[in-house]
Amino acid sequence: MTAVAPACDFFPIRHHSPAGALALLRAFDELRPRQVLVEAPIDFEPLLPMLTDPATRPPVAIVSLPPAKPDGEDDHVATYPFCAHSPEFVALSWAARHGARAALIDLPVRHPAMRKRHGSERPVPALIAEWRLDHNAYVTELCARRGVSDALALWDALFEAQAATADWRGFFAAVGLYCRHTREVTDQAEMEADGTLAREAHMAARLAEAIKSGPGPVAVVTGGFHTPALTEAVASPRAAAKSLTKSMPPGNAYLIRYGFAQLDRFSGYAAGLPHPAYYDRLWQHLKTQFASGDLATGILTDFAEHLRRTKPQLALATPALSAALLTADRLARLRDLPAPGRSELIDAVRSVGVKDALELGRAPLLEALHEFLTGTAIGELPPGAPQPPVVEAVRTSARKLGFNLDDGARRTRELDILRRPRHADASRFLFALDLAGASFASRVSGPDPLTGWRGEMLFETWSYAWSPMVESELIARAADGQTLEALCRAELARRHARLAEEGRARSAGAGVELLVAAVRTGFAQAIERAVSWCADAVAEDAEAPSIIRALTVSAGLARPGPGAPDLAPRFAKLRGQAFERLLLLFPGLIDTAEDRLPELIRAVAELAAMATAGDEAIERERLAVVVRNALAARLPPALDGALAAFAALIGAMPEEEVAAHVAAMLSGAYVEDGKVAAVLTGCLAVSPRLIVHSPFVLAATDAFLTRIDQEVFLATLPELRLAFSQLTPSEIDRVAAWAAAQHGLALKDILDDTIPPEEVAENMALSAELATLWREEGLGPWLEVP
Repeated sequence: MTAVAPACDFFPIRHHSPAGALALLRAFDELRPRQVLVEAPIDFEPLLPMLTDPATRPPVAIVSLPPAKPDGEDDHVATYPFCAHSPEFVALSWAARHGARAALIDLPVRHPAMRKRHGSERPVPALIAEWRLDHNAYVTELCARRGVSDALALWDALFEAQAATADWRGFFAAVGLYCRHTREVTDQAEMEADGTLAREAHMAARLAEAIKSGPGPVAVVTGGFHTPALTEAVASPRAAAKSLTKSMPPGNAYLIRYGFAQLDRFSGYAAGLPHPAYYDRLWQHLKTQFASGDLATGILTDFAEHLRRTKPQLALATPALSAALLTADRLARLRDLPAPGRSELIDAVRSVGVKDALELGRAPLLEALHEFLTGTAIGELPPGAPQPPVVEAVRTSARKLGFNLDDGARRTRELDILRRPRHADASRFLFALDLAGASFASRVSGPDPLTGWRGEMLFETWSYAWSPMVESELIARAADGQTLEALCRAELARRHARLAEEGRARSAGAGVELLVAAVRTGFAQAIERAVSWCADAVAEDAEAPSIIRALTVSAGLARPGPGAPDLAPRFAKLRGQAFERLLLLFPGLIDTAEDRLPELIRAVAELAAMATAGDEAIERERLAVVVRNALAARLPPALDGALAAFAALIGAMPEEEVAAHVAAMLSGAYVEDGKVAAVLTGCLAVSPRLIVHSPFVLAATDAFLTRIDQEVFLATLPELRLAFSQLTPSEIDRVAAWAAAQHGLALKDILDDTIPPEEVAENMALSAELATLWREEGLGPWLEVP
């Protein structure tokens, strides 16, 4: 810096530090800088008027979206958050209020150096990271000397606890020294590799330009780790970069609402401090010069009230609350702190309120305290803040449908989807958001055609929470269109393309999953497109189970809900095509591989359920012909049994003929011992009543069991167990009663669990022999009763 250069003051800060924000505010009020330079991407500068608008209420964030055609490495959404106690926000707001020039001096957000992050090949979502302030040999040694548990507690003790001091120069000198030492133990090659040096060179160039152009004084607000490099650049102007990346328009960047939950250090955010609601409370306390009374008392009292309202089972009794306050105060004195801080509050509640052993360091009361100190607040943008139309459209729809967007708290909503049109609209809205990738809600329960339709269910239950990430995710997809329907259509197209890449585009079962997703949104164009894809897959699918799945899943989709379009005609055509395809595939079932048999038998059971329910797409007479033809071939026993039961259900064969067929199979003419009983497994999988209620099939089964010898029975036993395990207890009792009567026994005789005396004697003799063998092997002590 030349002798005629204006004054240049450096302010090393930690992101979202209330103590740093307060010291900065005091420094600016005294120094009255004419230029304020802040470490943030220069291409965010056009958004500064909106960020510092008096109507903006933090927490907010600037979000940068990838270009319309990302290069594969530049496909992430980057965020730069601000809260009320962020020193950067305080500095920029001060500049706006006092007419100072505000400038951002870091590299553009999409610069390659900004993509690099320590320990990861992928960029982190936030543009600011402070891992070096917490993970190095210097900090580890300080923690040990101070007797604190981690670097965050160390920072609190050294700096946040000292916020009340009016000596802002001493504060920044201490922070600067702390950060300089962390830099001294950092490897230069590491800083080169992760882009730190490139960023600092750019910041130094921006700083040199600001000093040269005037006016002064110039205030430089950067992360404390970078401050030493910038002070050296001013002292040695030759070190400044010769070239300068000019400020760029914001492009794909927007100011969005943000939330405390996303700012929490423990949620994966890479900078700042944990528990943002606590530090916001500290900030308000500091700003009012302690007019709000004792901070620790206020926080613990409010926490106790919060528990009484929301989690009464965890409520702190008045004596416990008093003890916690006393403990926090004594811990602060013991730790040489002027007042209890975040760590002292947590330790006090743990000491007073947690009596049981902690599981992995967690306890319900501490979880509740963590949630309380984190907070659910969400910021607000000034009126007219530009947002992609899809974001505002979704917010408007959500409010109109009765969803609470006022904070980030998670809520539960029950929707009467079959009787109330507004609830049905809300369900379609939530499914559309889910398809579009906005993590607003998750369904807890409700009818589901993919896992079992249960169309008689009247209600869906959803858990939802409006977080800034919902808006961020919608903005990230704004390139797909300006409406939620456009986003859904684009996502369906991507999923269809992925099926092609995976070689599953010809799978009707995979296609019908796209159809379900489309139908749930209620968007007509999306449904039409998905129906077309599904029809193409049906025409080429060579797998009968996949075709049957498409028939099964689509069976319930055509049922119109309140306010939904009538899809029955379009679905009838699709399902008719699927049925015709199934008839063509039936002759090939004989070639089904053994490992695919369970899937095929489950599909036959689903087909049977549709046929017996009178599904209009299933032409029973034509199906009966192909089933009888299949049964005339030599099929695997399980599939043979399944198709025999199916034939009985649809009237293709009378029960007497089915019984004769099963009896022939059980004779084992061409099936090896141990597998012949698989015919029963197939029968029971498709129609348990065929065994339970048909005396003909029961007689054939009984004849088989009576005829075989013990060796064959033991070989067959695993398959028999598998078969009869599909019966309910009442069905087992019915079969047992029939078998008892058939062999002249009373039911109580075969159900009696009394062990005959001779069997008891035999077991006791065997036990004695085993005990002798154990003692001979030196295992006698194991037999002793303790």
